[in-house]
Amino acid sequence: MKESDLKMYASLMLSEVDRTHSLLNELLFISKPQPQSDLKTCNLGSIVMEVLPIIKNHSILKEVELEVSISKAPMLVQINPQQVKQVILNLTSNAFEAMDNCSKKTLSIKCFPLPCGSKIRLEISDTGKGIPCHLQEKIFEPFFSTKEEKKGTGLGLYVVKNIVEELNGKIWVKSETGVGTSFFIELTGIMAHSNVKNMSSRADIITAS
Repeated sequence: MKESDLKMYASLMLSEVDRTHSLLNELLFISKPQPQSDLKTCNLGSIVMEVLPIIKNHSILKEVELEVSISKAPMLVQINPQQVKQVILNLTSNAFEAMDNCSKKTLSIKCFPLPCGSKIRLEISDTGKGIPCHLQEKIFEPFFSTKEEKKGTGLGLYVVKNIVEELNGKIWVKSETGVGTSFFIELTGIMAHSNVKNMSSRADIITAS
């Protein structure tokens, strides 16, 4: 079997595994919301780095250029780590699919504190097909999907939005047809000098690219 065929089959298998995993997580979130007691204080940059190997594997199989920039500054937030990982993987999975059959394929992930010091921003951008203006207001609605029939449940972005809003965060999208899409998430940061419980973060993170 040719190497190109092996790569294609591996990509298909990975896509199906991801689709099944995402569906299970989405259904679990809807049927059993996580209690506030599951929240921990984490470095958001560390959370991004923990899922980065999965994203890198996808980028290799999908032949997508990956650009990652994570601030070394402390970015402490009160979150459910597993749910935030789900948010990142959902958004990057959508980005990979949006770039299928595109000539330019670049996925960009940025995580940094805003100048005000109290907000942390996560940006995930792609150079895919883009979302038409008249659909952008609908993408966070349950069971709405821009994907082909049987390729999406229409729950992914709905779950993402609910996870972010349960953390008192904000999420919004900017997209242009034929140019690409960017999702922006803002969470309230915890000041480094605060008395923090349930600490779950690593040391400063090296910016990756």
